[in-house]
Amino acid sequence: MNNFKSIIFAQNQAFRKMNKNFFIKTISGIILLLIISNSLHGQCSLNLIASEDTVFCGRCVTLSAFGSIDGNVAFGEDFNSGSPQGWQFTQSVTLANNTCGVPAPDGTDFMWMGDDATNPRDMTTNPLDLSLGGSICFEMRYSIQGDASPCEGPDESDEGVYLQYSIDNGTTWTDINYWDPNGGNDPMLTSWNQYCNNLPAAAQTTATLIRWHQDDVSGAQYDHWGIDNVQITLNDPNAEITWLHDNYSYPIGSSGGENPNEVCLTNETTYVAQITNGTNTCIDSITIPIKLPTLFVEAGNDTSICASDCINLDGLAGVMINPGGSKTYANAQPDNTVSAFNVSSETNINVQNVNHQTIVPGLITSVCVDNFESSGTPFAALDEDSFTLTLTTPDGCSIELVPNGIANGPYSQVCFVPSGGNNLNNGSFPTPGNWTPNEPFSDLNGCSTNGSWNLKFEFSGPSGGIAELDGWSITFNDKDSIEAGIFSWSPTANMTDEDTFNPGVCPTTETTYTLTVVDSSGCVAPISDSVTVSISPCCNFDMNSTINEATCGNSDGDIDLIITNGSGNFTYDWGANGTNEDLMNLASGSYTVSITDVTEGCTEDTTIILTNSNDFSYTLNINNPTCGNADGLIEINTMGGTAPFMYSFDNGLTFSTNNSETLPAGT
Repeated sequence: MNNFKSIIFAQNQAFRKMNKNFFIKTISGIILLLIISNSLHGQCSLNLIASEDTVFCGRCVTLSAFGSIDGNVAFGEDFNSGSPQGWQFTQSVTLANNTCGVPAPDGTDFMWMGDDATNPRDMTTNPLDLSLGGSICFEMRYSIQGDASPCEGPDESDEGVYLQYSIDNGTTWTDINYWDPNGGNDPMLTSWNQYCNNLPAAAQTTATLIRWHQDDVSGAQYDHWGIDNVQITLNDPNAEITWLHDNYSYPIGSSGGENPNEVCLTNETTYVAQITNGTNTCIDSITIPIKLPTLFVEAGNDTSICASDCINLDGLAGVMINPGGSKTYANAQPDNTVSAFNVSSETNINVQNVNHQTIVPGLITSVCVDNFESSGTPFAALDEDSFTLTLTTPDGCSIELVPNGIANGPYSQVCFVPSGGNNLNNGSFPTPGNWTPNEPFSDLNGCSTNGSWNLKFEFSGPSGGIAELDGWSITFNDKDSIEAGIFSWSPTANMTDEDTFNPGVCPTTETTYTLTVVDSSGCVAPISDSVTVSISPCCNFDMNSTINEATCGNSDGDIDLIITNGSGNFTYDWGANGTNEDLMNLASGSYTVSITDVTEGCTEDTTIILTNSNDFSYTLNINNPTCGNADGLIEINTMGGTAPFMYSFDNGLTFSTNNSETLPAGT
């Protein structure tokens, strides 16, 4: 049903339902037309809108209402006549009822800025008498970014549509509103939705122009959008709009606006408003769905402790607001630049909804170039190695991904990664694959994530040429957006720090502890998880030992166990070395014993290591004899062992020192 069309009141009039959008969106409106006077003919319209299309449970939204009564319509256009009516414009637009497979809500024709429309794209009304003030309502849809022309949508933050007015016959224009493409895939922008705005006070003249304007278009085959069911309504000086849930009324004669009283929702809720001039009345309702939170809870792993011990539990719980994980944003829109100086090629990507508000280590996982190539002109050769490739964040931080003089050909499916990439100087760049940037991504830490990112190939020398960038992408490893919610442990007997996820407990018997979480608004049922702490028989004896190390490779070591506390009734298991408490005549090595307190029914193992206390070794220093003389030297240096040492040589001589001097050559 078109907003600007006359509405004839009659008993049992049918309902209407319309979809509205983010910022000012009616989720599901139903206008009930009531006859409250003797007249059976009257005209009115009322549009209710909410600041969000779907509200996260427990959150608040702002409601707005716009309406008119008694037919004060300054301009109306539904594009159903076969050609635009009441416009002054130069664009070649398409009128159709199913462009790009998405029909208008009423199923009739609409205006489409497709590939016949060039830059800038404008739809401008003839001069209108808007001196009474009022509101502008219309339906609009962006195409999805990256779809085929004429269905390729805007995505960069400067490619959106402005609603503007002029009071000097188009010499200057003033913005009423602007719709940022939000990355080009926002479902609220890429579906038909209704938008309403009040006429600013400065626009309320007897000759005001209104236009829909897009001034940054990459080319005729890109950034398409459409509008339908345009209605500019004037204020009725006797009309009053009132919200029935809180009785808030706008000033008499006003066309409406925002309700200053936010509404906070825990259930899908319908709100009703009415407009009346004392004779005729329109009633409209808006139903706002809610999005339920996702809860998670982990109480930790079951464990066992001794009866007299304590332990800290290891729980975790929360409310998932926006999941993280890998998020890729892309712009496949080509950019071509032809110039005699400062040749460059660049495109932006509008990044939104990254939970990390600033860049942290590991957040950026890759920046990939789909394709980039250049060609020269008679001025000079223009090759890819002449370009510097720069990445810039939304707040102006930048790093150099590739300096000039490196590339040896066109880029194709080249990705830059924080670590593990190929070296730019290895001679094969830029073949497809992963590369380490010239300046690390870590240089961007602390800079903004959400907003317009820029990738630019720039040649600064005086040269003519063509540079063509066919698209790029950036990928983030984002964190989950989590709220704590409300959590509690049970039971809390013998528990400390029970208001944390890691309380201390000292159970005397097996106990199961339950961690429960619910969102702060109580929108969903609580969920729980449990952890059981069991009590195990634990030994309370202490073991020490006295050892005598084995000497010099001999089996003369001893282990003497010393047991204190416990019941006194113990058994010993040394494996192959028997079941005695103590061991004797041991070589160096590792010995493990299992000690059992028979009365208490518990066992503990311990390992004792014997070493050779007197092991020794030696090194030789040799000086060869000179020129057949008997002046050679063998020097023996000992380590470890116990002095004195004896030295013998195979010639039968025995020395009591560590030197043997005046030796001739020989073995």
